[in-house]
Amino acid sequence: MIQLINPKISVIIPVYNGEESLRSCLKSVFNNSFKPFEVIVVDDASTDDSAKIAAEFDCSVFHLKKNSGCAVARNLGANHARGEIFFFTDADVILKEDTLASIQLSLVERETYSAVFGSYQKTTPVKNFISQYKNLLHHFTHQNAHCEASTLWTGCMAIYRKTFFELNGFEEEFDCGSIEDIDLGYRMKEKGYQIYLDKSIQVTHLKKLTFFSLVKTDLFNRAIPWTKIMLRNNVMSSDLNIKSSNKFGVLITFLLLLAIFFQSISTTIPLILSFFVIVYLLNIKFFHFIYKEKSFIFVIKALCMVSLFYLYSGFGMIMGTCCFFLKKLKFPLKEIRELLPQVVSKKNIS
Repeated sequence: MIQLINPKISVIIPVYNGEESLRSCLKSVFNNSFKPFEVIVVDDASTDDSAKIAAEFDCSVFHLKKNSGCAVARNLGANHARGEIFFFTDADVILKEDTLASIQLSLVERETYSAVFGSYQKTTPVKNFISQYKNLLHHFTHQNAHCEASTLWTGCMAIYRKTFFELNGFEEEFDCGSIEDIDLGYRMKEKGYQIYLDKSIQVTHLKKLTFFSLVKTDLFNRAIPWTKIMLRNNVMSSDLNIKSSNKFGVLITFLLLLAIFFQSISTTIPLILSFFVIVYLLNIKFFHFIYKEKSFIFVIKALCMVSLFYLYSGFGMIMGTCCFFLKKLKFPLKEIRELLPQVVSKKNIS
């Protein structure tokens, strides 16, 4: 790699088994009009050709010996970066030609702000329903959120080098989840730093999601650890995925389950229909948005997905709350997780 004397931006990309999208990601980065910048790819112990693909480009490639997660990978990249601004993105993201210029300008023009992030654009080349639905939901959520943000999103995010290191980077000790960006955002706000959501900066997401991968990510990588972080930091803001309508939706979902438990079959169907009407009304702007973009059938499917989201997110909040307070009581959660496979194995043998 040709070493730049003074790169203004360091683009930092963690990758784990991302061979399907990494080449497209890096092509879009190097196609940017902004100069100068350096690119750092951190291979999180991939078992595919991700490292080889990264080596095809004029970037620095660093390797982790074991799969350690995005927080560790991003911190490693930051520790080797030389730019005054760190730009974080993912290996399954495509930048526009002006993304780096736009986010640098957005950050520099807002002198009181220390970080800026954008959103996914509303279209994705991935055609299956779950990927399309999640992409539209993310786009709509960010485009309708407060510009004065209370957290961060590393899919497309710029932060000053000085600020990043003053806060000791991303937290690496989470036992589950990919919420190091949320945590960093909360810590920034706690220290008085300002974060801006620039809705005009949009990138393309290439990740293909399935129903099970979506539920797994939302529950174990988001709802549970996010709840623990909110309780730890005493943060109950109403923004992005934790806006008031989502909180109310979760409450209504569990009240419905409770009502169904005590009702006869004849009254269950009206209750369920009433629930879907409430979910629709809570998210009426979103459903109108996707109706314009897609179709009536897509809206019906999305209504079912949002309803299900309220259900498993509610369970995630309960689980996250329990884990938080059990840890405060020094309940040996880690030891129990380690012993469970052994107990199951002994039962199978017997």
